[in-house]
Amino acid sequence: MERGRVLLEAADKLTTDAEALARGWETHLTIVTEALVPTPAFFPLIDKLAAKANTQLAIITEVLAGAWEGLEQGRADIVIAPDMHFRSSSEINSRKLYTLMNVYVAAPDHPIHQEPENRYLK
Repeated sequence: MERGRVLLEAADKLTTDAEALARGWETHLTIVTEALVPTPAFFPLIDKLAAKANTQLAIITEVLAGAWEGLEQGRADIVIAPDMHFRSSSEINSRKLYTLMNVYVAAPDHPIHQEPENRYLK
């Protein structure tokens, strides 16, 4: 009896997934973000998606170029990360979501303060 129930649930899920795909919705999306991206900003968007589709989401946080590597390696469907100019491609659609201003900080006695001001900004 239990095995039959499991089979019926699996068949029902397949039907639901097929209907979602027919309407243009993905059944699963993996979003990879850069660690600097404030993930709580996603929650209202996730709620809107949940109201329209039964898409399962996986949200992964990476550092440095890890988000872009996830896309290149097929581990991400969507990347939310700083624009990496060398990653430009006709195969990637991108949109600017926000501007981030970095403030570099070092202790007063750090050797970086002995360098010309713009040396590292080239």
